[in-house]
Amino acid sequence: MNKMKTYLIMLCVIALSVQISGQSKSKLTNTFTFKHGVSLNHWTGSQIDSFTYADPKWFDKKDAEWIATTGVDHIQLYVTGTEIITTDEKIIAEKIAAIDSLISWCKSLGLGVVISPGRMPTVVIDNTVSREERVELTLKKLVANIAVFSTYFKNHGQNVRFLLNIGSDDKEIRNRYYQLAIAEIRKTNPDRKLYLTASGIDRLPELSIPKDDLNLIVAAEMAQSTEGKADAIDVFAWQFQDYFFTDKMPQIKFPGVIPKLDESMVTDLGRWALKFSNTKIEKNYFDNKFKKANQWMKQNHPKLEIYIPHFRYWTGYPFDPNSVKDQKSVNNFISSFAEAAKKHKINWCFYDYNSGSGIRYPNGNKAFILEALRLEK
Repeated sequence: MNKMKTYLIMLCVIALSVQISGQSKSKLTNTFTFKHGVSLNHWTGSQIDSFTYADPKWFDKKDAEWIATTGVDHIQLYVTGTEIITTDEKIIAEKIAAIDSLISWCKSLGLGVVISPGRMPTVVIDNTVSREERVELTLKKLVANIAVFSTYFKNHGQNVRFLLNIGSDDKEIRNRYYQLAIAEIRKTNPDRKLYLTASGIDRLPELSIPKDDLNLIVAAEMAQSTEGKADAIDVFAWQFQDYFFTDKMPQIKFPGVIPKLDESMVTDLGRWALKFSNTKIEKNYFDNKFKKANQWMKQNHPKLEIYIPHFRYWTGYPFDPNSVKDQKSVNNFISSFAEAAKKHKINWCFYDYNSGSGIRYPNGNKAFILEALRLEK
């Protein structure tokens, strides 16, 4: 009798252990969240100064460890496609190894990774072919590269996501690319979370989003800086960027009014800002934008999320905290965004880690911007 009792107890213990083990394993597959991220835009893409591709002087494991202490839950990694894929669509092993390392670092730290591939190898096209044929050939080449890229990462878990974008403001080209890219990626990554980027938060209706793919997320660009895309808020966000504005540009407050701008305050690239002279910037700007976006999503894609892939405030590079005389306005701007995003359950990525609008100063300290984001650690 005692032996039978002992045997039954052992069976219960084993069953309980299996149950707990199964629960732990299930939790491990869902430990990665993608609510608040930071962009790493100049490590494997868009290098600045004398830094080279995957330069450890710009970013290494210690940087990933620092990011993990801030409350950020994922890194969005921009990758120049020509660095990792040859013109004949082969992976360059020694280059893509840096991305593998980043994913490994982040996984050990509980950070997800959103990979954003851009500037893929192109195809030489005869000028005699029609525009429609050129577009189709270009998209075909782009999607072939995306297929190589996505196949390489097919064995990674849900700690890795892809963000798709294209350097065209033509909605037909954008939607055609997404249609082809999704079909190709799904061959090897059937459940991978994919972000489809719209040209702006007000331009979500331009996206043609497949109704049957629930692993898609709608990414809405903000902080635009071109004619037709930019909004009044972007004048505030870019006011210290010397690509767009001269040293005669007066500092703008948030909330506040953009003063009357004239030719002496803008560069040729900044002429888009002139039409926003005397425009009032309200504190509830982000609240209104996100409310409208969510209403559209609820009506058209109620099961999908919205993600802001690039939210930024340009402070100059190399960063000088003393260049921002009115830190209160900057804090108001950033905290207003963060509060509205939380209210409307919109996830986001701040641009970026350590450049002209980074969350970290060159000396290694936290930027004041980070506090305004109000991350929960």
